[in-house]
Amino acid sequence: MILIYVSKITPRVDYIFNLFFSSLIKIDYQLTDNIQTYQSERGAKFCYGKTPCDDGLFFAAADILFENKIFPQPLQGIKPGMDAELFKVNAGILPFDVFASAFYLVCRYEEYLPHFKDRHGRYKVEDSLAYKADFLGKPMINIWAKKIEQILEQHFSSLQFPKTSFTFTPTIDIDNAYAYKYKGAIRSFFSCIALLFQLQLGKFWHRIMVHFGIKDDPYDTYEKQAAIHQKYKVKPMYFVLLGNYGQHDKNLSHRHPKYISLIKSFDSHGKVGMHPSYRAATNINQMKIEKQRLEHILGRTVTQSRAHYIRIALPDTYRMLEEIGITDDYSMGYAAQPGYRASIASPFYFYDLEEEKATNLRVHPFAVMDTTLKKYLHIRAKDLMDYLYPLIEETRVAHGNFTFIFHNESMGGSKVWKNWGSVYEDFMRILSARH
Repeated sequence: MILIYVSKITPRVDYIFNLFFSSLIKIDYQLTDNIQTYQSERGAKFCYGKTPCDDGLFFAAADILFENKIFPQPLQGIKPGMDAELFKVNAGILPFDVFASAFYLVCRYEEYLPHFKDRHGRYKVEDSLAYKADFLGKPMINIWAKKIEQILEQHFSSLQFPKTSFTFTPTIDIDNAYAYKYKGAIRSFFSCIALLFQLQLGKFWHRIMVHFGIKDDPYDTYEKQAAIHQKYKVKPMYFVLLGNYGQHDKNLSHRHPKYISLIKSFDSHGKVGMHPSYRAATNINQMKIEKQRLEHILGRTVTQSRAHYIRIALPDTYRMLEEIGITDDYSMGYAAQPGYRASIASPFYFYDLEEEKATNLRVHPFAVMDTTLKKYLHIRAKDLMDYLYPLIEETRVAHGNFTFIFHNESMGGSKVWKNWGSVYEDFMRILSARH
C-alpha cells in the first residue's frame, strides 16, 4: 500500500488517482489530506501538491485537479513531439504534472470547449491536441502509468506490483448484414433499377446472381469469421444495428427471421451489444426502442454499446447510454484516423466534467477501424501492417488493450474491398503472436 498526500481531495483528484493506481498500476493506495497522518507514515508514500511535504518523493501539481470549472487551459504551444507533457512544473520528480495531463486527456476536456463539428456532428480529430502534437498513436496514459511504477519501484523496494500484459479485442459492427439477400422484393427491385440507371452493370448482375443462388452474398462472411475466431481461440464482440430504415441506417428489419437467427448465432459464440443507429445518437427514445428490440431477440439484458458512425457527443451521448442501462461503451475513437482519442489503451470510467463526477459508464477505447484505413486514408491492404506496426507496438509495450473494429462487408472481397479478404485474419495472427 502507498499513502498519497494531497492538500485537497477533490472529485478530479479522486478520479485520476483511482485510474492510475487501481485500474492501471493495480496497487493499493490511500489518499489523505492530513499532513500529520502523512508525516507519521514510515512506509511507501509521496506528496502531490504545490510544495513538498518533506524531503521524500514529490510530484508537483498544476491547478486543474483543484478546479471545478471548464475553461481553456494555459497549455504550452502545441507542436509535434511535445509528447503530451501538458502542464509543465518547475519542481518534483517529473518536469510536468503527469496526473493533471492525464486528467485533461482522458476526460476529453477539449471536447467541452467551443469547437466545430463535422457533417455527422462529431468532434473532429484535426482539432484534437493529440493529433496536432503527433501523439495520437501513443497510449500516453498507459506509458505514464509504467513510468510512475518505475519511479515507485526505485524509491520503495518493498512495494509489489502485479504483472500486466498486452491484450487485444476484436469487434465487428453489423451495419448491413447482407448486401443483397433478404432485402424484400420491392426494395430489391428499386435497387436494381437504380443500378441500371447509374450504369453499374457489374453490381446489377452480381445482385441478380446472388438472388438466384449463383453467387454468394459479399457481406455474408459469417462462416469465415467463425472459423478465424475458432482458430485463434477468441470471442469477438458484435454490435448489431436495429434502427429504422433511413439514409444512414440500411440494415434488415429487426423482425426479419434471418436477421434474428443471425444475431442469436453471434450470441452463442461471442458477445453482442447494441449499435445505436444514426438517428438514435441524438434521440434517447429511439435509443431505448433499439435496446428493447435487441433484448427481445436475445432474451436478456443488453449492457454494451457502440455508436453507428462513431456518432457520440460528450457528455450527452454517454448520459443517454447510462440512462437506458448501458454499462460499457466501445465508441471512444475517431472515424477519420487511427489512434487513441482519450490517450489511453485501457478501459476507464467516464468522468462527466459538467457534473464534476465519475460515472458508472465504463469506456473501452478502440485503436483502429477498417473503414478508417480504407475509405478515409486509402491505405492499400498490402501496406496495412507496416502502417499500423508502430501503433500496435506502442500499445504492446505499454501493456494496453488493442481493440479494433471490422465490418462483415470488409471481409467479403467485394469490389470496394478488393484484396481485403485476408486482412481480418492478418490482424488476428499478428496480435495473437504478441499476446
